[in-house]
Amino acid sequence: MTTIANLAALSDHSAFPPALFAKIQAIKAALAGKKVVVAFSGGVDSGTLLALALAFAKETRAVHFDSVFNMPGEVESASVVARFLKVDMQVIKMDPLACDDVKSNPPERCYFCKKENFSRVLELAKKLKFDAVAEGSNADDTGDYRPGMKAVKELGLLSPLLAAGIGKEEVRAIARVIGLPNAEKPSSPCLATRVAYGVELTGEIIAAIGLAEAEIKASLPGVATVRARLHEDMVLRIEIDPPSLERLLSSDARVLLDLAARIKKLGFKKVSLDLEGYKPGSLNELLQKK
Repeated sequence: MTTIANLAALSDHSAFPPALFAKIQAIKAALAGKKVVVAFSGGVDSGTLLALALAFAKETRAVHFDSVFNMPGEVESASVVARFLKVDMQVIKMDPLACDDVKSNPPERCYFCKKENFSRVLELAKKLKFDAVAEGSNADDTGDYRPGMKAVKELGLLSPLLAAGIGKEEVRAIARVIGLPNAEKPSSPCLATRVAYGVELTGEIIAAIGLAEAEIKASLPGVATVRARLHEDMVLRIEIDPPSLERLLSSDARVLLDLAARIKKLGFKKVSLDLEGYKPGSLNELLQKK
C-alpha cells in the first residue's frame, strides 16, 4: 500500500466508524490552510498526528527531539515512520539536564522540559514562517497528572487529537487504516518519568534505567510493558504488564535471582518486583499521598 493511498483513506468515510470519522473531519477543518510543524516523538500519537497533518494541512514539517531522556533507538524508530510517510524529519539535539529545574526533578519537571523543547520548535516555525506547532496529546491524557500540558497551553500549541476528543484506541484505529508501522507500538514516556520526584536526575541514572528495562525485556521475550521505577537510595521497583508478571512469577526462582543480580550490577542497591503489575503514572500516586 502506498503512502498516498493510505493518507487518502483519511477522507474515506467507509474506513471508519461515523463518530471517529466526524472527529477526523474536525481535525481536517482545524488544519486546513495551515503550515504546521509537528513535534514528532516517534510514538503512535504523534505519528498519527503527522499523517493527519500531511493529509490536511497546507504544508507540514516534522521535528524530533534527541535527548538523554529518550529510550535507546528512538531516533531511528521515528525515522522509520518519517520515511514511510515520505516526510523530512529534523532532529533537534536537546540537553534537558542543563536546566536546573529539570535536573532537580520537581513535580513540575515535565513543564520545564516541554517548555524548553517546544520553545525551540516555535523558533523554527517562526523562522520557516509557518503558522503553528502541533503536538500529539490525546483525550485520554487528561486523566493523569501532566504538568507538561501547561507549557502546551502557555505557548499556544495545537493539540488536534485532544481538541477533537480522540482517545488512544481511536488513535490506533486511525494508524491501522493508514498502515503506520508503529500502529501497535506500546506507550513509552521519556525515561525521566521513571524517577520519583525529588531524586536528582543524572545521565548515569537515566542510562542505567534504560539498560535495566532492556535486561528485563531480554529475560522475558514478548513482554508488553516494562517500567523500572527509581526511588531514593537507588532502589528500583519493577512494574510489568500482568500477563508477563504471571509468567515471571511462575518461572524458576533462579531466573528472578539472576535478573536481579544483573540489574544490580548497573548500580542499583536494591531491586524489587511490584506485585500489582504495571500501572500508568504510578509515581504520581505518591504526590496524592503527601
